[in-house]
Amino acid sequence: MDARGERILSDVNLAFKRDPSIDEYDYLPVDQATQNRSPVTLVSHKLGIEFWSVKVLFQHAYTKLLAWRNREANSKYLEPHEILSLTRAVVMINPECSTAWNVRKELILTGDLKAGDCLKLGTLILTKHPKSAEVFSHRKWLLNHLVSQCPVLQALMRDRRENRDINSQNCFRSTDQPWSPNNSNGHNNHMYHIHLPTAEVNSPVYNILVAEFDTCTLAASKYSCNYYAWNHRTWVMKLILCYSYTMFLSELSWSKSWIQQHISDHSCFQYRQFLLMQLSSCQQYQCSLSDHCDNTDGSRPVNNTHNNGCSQLPVENPFISEMSLISFLIHSYPGHETLWYHR
Repeated sequence: MDARGERILSDVNLAFKRDPSIDEYDYLPVDQATQNRSPVTLVSHKLGIEFWSVKVLFQHAYTKLLAWRNREANSKYLEPHEILSLTRAVVMINPECSTAWNVRKELILTGDLKAGDCLKLGTLILTKHPKSAEVFSHRKWLLNHLVSQCPVLQALMRDRRENRDINSQNCFRSTDQPWSPNNSNGHNNHMYHIHLPTAEVNSPVYNILVAEFDTCTLAASKYSCNYYAWNHRTWVMKLILCYSYTMFLSELSWSKSWIQQHISDHSCFQYRQFLLMQLSSCQQYQCSLSDHCDNTDGSRPVNNTHNNGCSQLPVENPFISEMSLISFLIHSYPGHETLWYHR
């Protein structure tokens, strides 16, 4: 086994120890080793690894991890923190290594690793590998694990599944408050108000779920037409967060600004189709549409309370708005087939 691999691994571990807030990493274009110099560079929360050392580091970490995993006779006992450092090195270089992710799952179940820390590592890896299917698959497992540790969220999801085809006004309330964008870091900080007690809204699990939208935005911005990022965003909306009328409208509003800057991002258009389909089954939307159709001449005001008990605020028909938006984009950016497919 190459002795350089252990030294490089130690340098990477030291970098994470010195700066737990590393938010991006990449390979430096250095093809040959320089004597008496570490190939690992850390500047302003950015980690750089010289290209020549990547193969050496991966072979060392992967070989040592598999030897421990297979309980080979010549493999020594490893402490949990050693296993964590090995799996971190492996997935940072090759995030499609499911064995390393499965080892980290086992460490979470044994209490040797926090799910939040593993999510943080996944976000870091997405800055280098934004289309990694294994990273998003692991994040789904982590989020499901976190929800299982939160009884209120778990009960909420169970109730929603049981009433999935009903979509009553309890699932879509006009009293929801829209999220407030915060573009200080270049992404949107969604402030969704899920129907939970105040204690649960302020819980770490709730904050992690909300932050997942920022992670999806990060991955989508790193790679155009990132199907995996948008599919994960859809999954979060469908299976993790409680359906909310205002949430769907807020996501439509946010994704509108996105497609205006990414005209050919067909994955975002598919996401908007999902949002529109969910709105079409929303009772509050149907009430609004019915009032709009029955009152085309404006002869009477729109009531805020309906016979079925649905209390709603007057809103514009999202489908009409979508057609208007697409017509504008087609005339502004001719020749983009994505717009025509969406229309």
